[in-house]
Order: sequence, then C-alpha cells, then structure tokens
Amino acid sequence: MYQITIDNGGERHILHTDDPNSTQRIAAGKLKEYVGITPSLALTITPQNACYNMLSDRNTLVELKNTETGEIEFEGYLLKSPESMTSKGTLQKKLTFEGFLGYLNDSVQDYHTYDAADPSFFLTALLDYHNATTEQSKHIYQGEINAGQGGSKTTAYRSTLAEIKENLISRFGGELRVRRGADGRLLLDYLTAATNGSTADTIVMLGHNLRSLSIESDTANIITRLMPLGAQLSDSGDSAERLTITGAVDPDDGHTYTVPYIDDPEAIAKYGVIVGTAEFDDITIKENLVARGKAYLAENNRVKKHYAASVLDISGKGVIRCGDTYRFRNPLMGLDENLRLLGRTVDILKPYTPEVEIGDKTAKITSVTAQTQHLINYELPNQLSQTVQTAQRIATQMIEAATTGYVVIRPNEILIMDTDDIETAHSVWRMNQGGIGYSSNGYHGPYGLAMTMNGQIVADFIATGTMFADRIRGGTLRMGGTDNVNGVIEVADATGNIVCRLDQNGADIFGQVLTRDAAGYWVQLIGGQLIGGFGNDKYVTIDASADIYSPDIGRHDKGLNVVADGINFTCNTFGINGGRGVSSHVSFVAGVSAPSSVVTDVTLAADGTLDVQRENIDIQTGWINFTSGVMTGGS
Repeated sequence: MYQITIDNGGERHILHTDDPNSTQRIAAGKLKEYVGITPSLALTITPQNACYNMLSDRNTLVELKNTETGEIEFEGYLLKSPESMTSKGTLQKKLTFEGFLGYLNDSVQDYHTYDAADPSFFLTALLDYHNATTEQSKHIYQGEINAGQGGSKTTAYRSTLAEIKENLISRFGGELRVRRGADGRLLLDYLTAATNGSTADTIVMLGHNLRSLSIESDTANIITRLMPLGAQLSDSGDSAERLTITGAVDPDDGHTYTVPYIDDPEAIAKYGVIVGTAEFDDITIKENLVARGKAYLAENNRVKKHYAASVLDISGKGVIRCGDTYRFRNPLMGLDENLRLLGRTVDILKPYTPEVEIGDKTAKITSVTAQTQHLINYELPNQLSQTVQTAQRIATQMIEAATTGYVVIRPNEILIMDTDDIETAHSVWRMNQGGIGYSSNGYHGPYGLAMTMNGQIVADFIATGTMFADRIRGGTLRMGGTDNVNGVIEVADATGNIVCRLDQNGADIFGQVLTRDAAGYWVQLIGGQLIGGFGNDKYVTIDASADIYSPDIGRHDKGLNVVADGINFTCNTFGINGGRGVSSHVSFVAGVSAPSSVVTDVTLAADGTLDVQRENIDIQTGWINFTSGVMTGGS
C-alpha cells in the first residue's frame, strides 16, 4: 500500500516498496500526524536495504506515497538516523523524518513590534525573514489564511514557528499546515478548524469498523471564576492595566459588580474556585465586557472529551485524513456524534488498522456527573445478563481455587500443569507462538480450549455480554430460557429500522416473506396480501384487507378478495356462517368436468340449514343467489 522514496539532492531511490518479496523493505515504520502539529515518520531499516548507507541527516528528503490512491501522505526531511545493534547482533538504523513545517524551527526572528498587523501581513513578514536567512530548499511561502485577528504582535528572538504559535495560535486559535503548491513551492496555511478538513460520509460504528474506543474527560482548562479583561487603559503602552467589570451593571439582572470577576456557581459547587482570565483587546465598555465574559465562561466551562480509537479501513482504501469529520457510533458508551479526527498513527506494514484520536466533543460540567451516574447505575448492569454474571462467578471461583500447579518454562513455550512432567501431566495450559490452549488429556492434547495465531478461538462454551460477528454458522441457535428470561432476535436494515423480530410472542415481520421451491413455484406474503405463482407469472392473489362493495345496499366492508385462474375446494364439510339481518347478493359461477347431475333446487335457510334435492352434486355451470338469508341455486 505504501512506497517510500528518498531524495539526496535530486537522486531518488526506493527505500520501501509494497512488494513483500522485495529486498527494499523497512523492518518497521509508523506515520504520526496531528492537526496543526509537525507530522513525523519513524522507520527502522537493516543493512539488507540498499539505501542503508545513502542517508544524510538534515539533507535527505523522504516521500510516502499511497500506491492505492496515488496520494503523497507525507513529505519531510531526515532529522536523525542513529545506528544500533540488537541483542541478537543485528545492525539497524532508526530513522526519524520530520514534516516540512519543522523548517520554521531553523530560523530565529529579530525583536520587532507589528502594530495593528492582520495575520496575513504578520505571516508574510515572518516568512520573508525566514526565507532571507535560510537556504532555498527551506523556503516557505504564504498560502491560504482565514484564521486569526488583527492587533499588535511582537517577535522576540524565538524561532519562526514559536513566534507564529505565540502571536497567533495561542491568542486566536487556528491550525497550521504546510503543503506543496502546484508550482512545487512549500506553502504555509493558517486555517480555522472549521475549514481545515471536510465531512466524510463514512460511519465508524462499533461492531463494523470500530475496533476499540477509549474516552478521557479533560478538565484542565476549566475556569469557575473568570476575570474578564478589556482594552489596555494606557494608549502609550506604559501601563499593563486593563479595563475590568468592577462597577459595571449586569445587562441580564441589573445588579452592579463590586468585584472584577464572574462566578459560575454550578461549576464552583463541583470543582471549587478556579480563577482564570480572558483578554478582549477590542472592548472599551464595561457592560460589553460583562456580556463577553459571561459568554466566554459558558463556552469554556465544558469538559473536553478526548477519544482514542482503533478503526478498520475507515475509508474503503485505508486512508483517513486528519481534520476530516466522521460519524462515530458506540451505543454502549453513549456515543453517536459527528467528531473530527484530530490525529492518526499508521503502521506502514499494517496500514489498514490505524489508531486515531478524535475530538471536538464537549459536555457541560454540570451534566457530566448525572450522565456518568446513569451509566453506572442503569446501563452497565443491564448489559450483563444472568448467564454472563454466573459465568464470571464460576470462572473467578475456579481461578481462585487453583492454589497448586507447576509452571514449566521451555525454550519455545510456557506450560502450567498439574505435574512438572509433560509425560505425566493431565491438566495442561500451553502457550507458544502458535497460540494458547488448555488440554485435560495431557500435553499432546487434544486442546478443547484454544486461541491460535490464525485467528481462531476453539471452545465448548462462550459466555459474553456483547458479541459482534460478520457471520454465525452452526446447527442450533437458541435464545432465552430460564437463565436469560425471554429471548429476542431482531433483524435491522441498513438504516437501523427493525424488519423482523422473533420473541416469546411469536414472529413479527415488517417487510415481506418470500418462499420458493426448487421447481420455481413461489409464494409471497407482503402487507395484507398472499401472492402465489411460478417464475415471473402470478397465479393467485388473496387480499385479506380488501374493500368489498355490496351494490344492493351501497355498503363497503373489509373482507377477503381472491383473484385466481381457478379455485378448487375439496372437503367433507362446507359451511357458511354469518348474516347481519340485511339483504345481500352473492353470485357463483363454478365448473368441473362431466356433470353427473344438475342442481335445480338448493336452499340455505336463515337458520343455517341447507336443503339439497339431490345427494350427489356435480356443478359445471349454474347460478346460486343469496337473498335475505336464503341461498338458492340452479342451472
């Protein structure tokens, strides 16, 4: 999937190819990226690689290309390449490459104050100075800029990158990235988080392409007592004193502030008093400073959630991009959010399982406790059935009861046995490169419980709280019972709608049912209709929800409507029950072959008795009328 090329002054060489049979392969490698941060590429190579002695710190350039998409996912320069020898006597070099954003660490800005400088003017000045003091290969030019604000900015003998972070990123936020332009020049972009990336259609879901997920709450930046600071009171800059809210009238409740700070009572009750400041250079009116400070406090006092996840081939081609937003779903952890991918770590040799860090989700601090308590008290216990709890209890008892045994360490494996001799042991735990397994029949097995290196788990019983699988194959699937109360099987479509449910009350099917035999005859149940046919032909439709109209009385009833090429009844008894005390009319036209007799008088009385003048009836053509509770027929 990846090809790595190095460049020494225009001489390009393949350091790594995705051909597993090639000698031009790295021993290990990882790409690490994070939005706004200089990316890095760490590689390990051995002397078998032809590029082993072609590397020069600070001079060798590198290019990481995705061979499936054709994209260049990383460009940078060799920062260091220490050589070492392993305990087995193998020589190796550990290479660290840094992204081109790191070039901005190679220049130092003079002391200078930029008055009323907008971000574009400021960055242009810094990049011009950087380019004037470094060689051509390190030159970086201004790219796209839509973040930051104007105002006074001062450089003071820090690296160019440090000055940008101090004067822009720390004060106004935003993110930096270096990319290569169409003309081959390196361009520096300074973007807002909202514009640095796009929203992807991919859904990352537990049990589908989300392998693992961890969530960490961060309260490091919480402020429960804010001191908002407005513009400096001295235009000359001789004093650092700023406008405060003391004496201001609160625009919401009308009270006058006698102290220079705003409290968040709910946050103080949870975290205590944590004092912080926020500067607003453009505010010169106290009441406006109150409003801005309250808005800042409400937005700042949210617990940041940091997510770390392992995903599977998130885009279909193994490529995910820092800054892009994806839909992440994990119902067990209460997660169903559009979250921005802030960082990723990719194993170059196993690129389809990147580790990613997700962010951009916050929760109000006053709601975190209630949400966590609900999860502990209600959600987690419901996820563990009695079966799982029983299995856990039995497993705990068995492990705690194992107070004797022998641990035997061999050159290629570890054994835990009931004796210290593999020839006499009966109960054996065996762990080696092939896997780990348990045998109650001695060292040579068979191993009825095993987890092997080919990805298989062998066991007579598996007890778990939640299981996700692509396919389940077997003889009998049993749900429910005395240990699991009522069993339920649900089938959902791609949008999450339940189309079939099996439970203790029977089967509910919300879609359609189709059965077809080997000859091609089929029956379909859809809505209130039962339809049958052969191949593409439809022979019969039985509608159990049809609208039946009686023209005699102009009445509509819900009933059974049958449309068919032919109908044949074979029965010992045929009965018609009903009667509403109203006149109705029903006509029958029926036919079978070779009539043995003709019915001339058939009467069905209102009390339900049927009067037939002949014993053997075989109707080919004829009529039957039902009027006012009496059915008569003839030919």
